[in-house]
Amino acid sequence: MRGPRSGRDLPALQRTTRIQGGNFVEEWARPDTHPDAEPTEVHVWRALLDLDAGLLAELAATLAPDELARASGFVTGSLRDRFIVRRGVQRNILGRYLGVAPGSIQPIVGLQGKLGVESGGSDLRFNSSNASGLALVVVAWGREVGVDIEELRPVPDADALVERFFAPGEVRAFRALNGDERARSFLECWTRKEAYLKAIGAGLSMPLNRFEVSVGTGESPRILHADDDPDAADRWTLRDLEPSPDHVGAVVLEGSGARVRLFSWGPWTGP
Repeated sequence: MRGPRSGRDLPALQRTTRIQGGNFVEEWARPDTHPDAEPTEVHVWRALLDLDAGLLAELAATLAPDELARASGFVTGSLRDRFIVRRGVQRNILGRYLGVAPGSIQPIVGLQGKLGVESGGSDLRFNSSNASGLALVVVAWGREVGVDIEELRPVPDADALVERFFAPGEVRAFRALNGDERARSFLECWTRKEAYLKAIGAGLSMPLNRFEVSVGTGESPRILHADDDPDAADRWTLRDLEPSPDHVGAVVLEGSGARVRLFSWGPWTGP
């Protein structure tokens, strides 16, 4: 069976979504050819997780035995198939950058759980996230990255979660928001914090109140401070993402000055 189809094999997406976060303005593009790896760029890919049986089978053929075993443990077929697609798409994207077969990739977990790829001394770093049928994969070279995505939805206990878990400055900013702003602002803040934790490799082992990000849809996305890193505000760049009209997301990258480019993978049918 041949490898999974990618951006090189499928027709260009007819529609793109213009998004904006702070001073960051970009479009989700569907490239006719796979983009080249550039040390001065960070690439974020979005991918639908509900695919037809043929493409699902192609992606499954690239997974490692332990991934297939994990997939078989899911309770429902939908969860199993989405896991296969997530891992298969990730392998397909990374394989294209590395110039290797997706099935040959051996992801490595480095210091503090940071993700990279062991392939000919490559300095490729990646991270991924998914929510409600949509996945994000971020790829960078020579810099740490983290990404997170959430479905837009009501969060009835947002006030209590903020008061209990967020940093004091975030709590004050959240209290100042009106009711209509709070649900979206909570989810935006959550993705910003999750993306930062993933970029530094901390996961949820670091308490959420130990660092602070900007809060509010009108606020430029920023890391404001971290208790254990006095240089965090300068060390990390935070950007908001709008993967679809029904999702919010964020990406955090080490350093400054890199261009963040956005791409749609595979048979994208959304806006």
